[in-house]
Amino acid sequence: MIQRITAVIPVSMPLMNIGKFNRKDIGLKTLNLIVERNKLHCFDLNEYGQVFPIFSIEEISDEIKDIVRIPISLSLKKLLCITAEVELPEDIEDFKSNGDLPELTSKDMLEFHKSIVSSIFKKRIYDYAIALNMCGEHYLCLCEGIIKFDNCNYLYRTTNLNPDFIFEAITMSEQINWPQFKSVTIDQVLKWLNNQQGFLDGFGGGKVGRALNAIVNISFKHETSSPESLFWAMIGLESIYTSGKSGLLEQVRDKSQTLLGKQDKFKKILNRMYDIRSRFVHGDLDFATPNYLYDSDELEKYQSDICEAQQIAVAVLLCTIQELVIQNWNGVSFNYSVADSQEMDKLYST
Repeated sequence: MIQRITAVIPVSMPLMNIGKFNRKDIGLKTLNLIVERNKLHCFDLNEYGQVFPIFSIEEISDEIKDIVRIPISLSLKKLLCITAEVELPEDIEDFKSNGDLPELTSKDMLEFHKSIVSSIFKKRIYDYAIALNMCGEHYLCLCEGIIKFDNCNYLYRTTNLNPDFIFEAITMSEQINWPQFKSVTIDQVLKWLNNQQGFLDGFGGGKVGRALNAIVNISFKHETSSPESLFWAMIGLESIYTSGKSGLLEQVRDKSQTLLGKQDKFKKILNRMYDIRSRFVHGDLDFATPNYLYDSDELEKYQSDICEAQQIAVAVLLCTIQELVIQNWNGVSFNYSVADSQEMDKLYST
């Protein structure tokens, strides 16, 4: 049987800029792009087939406010509606249990299939949003929403997805002039992501899969500038750039410059990034609780240090992934070479 599934998700476009980035304008352009791409992007629903969803943008109505929590903040909000026709099994038999499992009627089994489809549908929405945000030119900030089938009383909830950390990283990279973000299209990113081991299932395999999952985990953090986000970003970096357990800083520093270009200024910024993580992990750094009461010089320095470290880690990680997308590589390996040291000095001095 064919049934229609619909996701209704508030989209936030904050009015405050991040650096030079006007999130409201970029967010509106991103929504327009999504609508223009109607029926061009496929959602793979595994055993339930492939669908080409229809995207539409609507205003937030009072009816929606009754079932979806709309956050109060200084931002422009729209509703992103995503609809698809899904084929569900017909003539479902009752589930007869031979053990401790409860017996299920055919109606129960149909709802079970709907819950599976809803979970996959939700994952594909997140995949699409993350791909858009990874381009570095689009902004899609998803608030808590719902997924439902027509003529069904069950609602399945979606959660927040926040891309602010990407624009903060781009701003940081522009301030220190390294690494350089490049222009990649949504089609390039989607094609590359779909070929990455485990990405569609959400349990990435291999070095690049772990790096991608690190970015995904940061995307779901309400507070993107945090020690946890820093750890995720550095996990992604070390997954791609390091081997073994020693000399991690040196490996990340040297190999990232081999791939992304030489860093001429702020050469100690990666050292500070590792120092912050080490001090935090080993209990040598004071840190705040979520409900701290007062600002202080020490707290401001702590927050500044964490933000700087996290932003440079994300910048290097995202630029690395962009380079893999451009080259259509599924990973990167590094080899030593031997050359005249004077020639190498000339190379790195130009």
